[in-house]
Amino acid sequence: MSETSLRIDGRGSNGRGWKYRSAFYGALGTVEIDDQIETIRKVIKKYPFLDDRRLFVFGWSYGGYATALMVERAPEAFFKCAVSVAPVANFLYYHAGYSERYMGNADKAAYDAGDITNNVSNFKKTRLLLIHGLYDGQSLRKMLEASLYFDVYR
Repeated sequence: MSETSLRIDGRGSNGRGWKYRSAFYGALGTVEIDDQIETIRKVIKKYPFLDDRRLFVFGWSYGGYATALMVERAPEAFFKCAVSVAPVANFLYYHAGYSERYMGNADKAAYDAGDITNNVSNFKKTRLLLIHGLYDGQSLRKMLEASLYFDVYR
């Protein structure tokens, strides 16, 4: 068994100037997620030895947030499985110093556009391991409302 690792520096990443870096300002969870999914599609098309039926995605903190959004927005069963560790569910309820740094004075609709709990029923298409703290009541409630199967470990 072999594996291939891919690191994508999409819009919002450093090293390509301010315009590229600030592309997701006021819109976290939008263009950078689109870039991740589109780049994966292009790489799979370019390298036929890659098995598109065995895609795995992992992320921690903002990467966990991006992982959850990719699973939520990608086509049916795009990823075989995913691990999302300590994701922010909605930046409206996150630390103001961080959220306002990247979201500015965005309205509630902009925050809601990047909310990973908007379409949790889409998580049914991919095996998702969500690891988060005990005080994250929003994720469990949304998963229950969507009738998702999950286990809770303590």
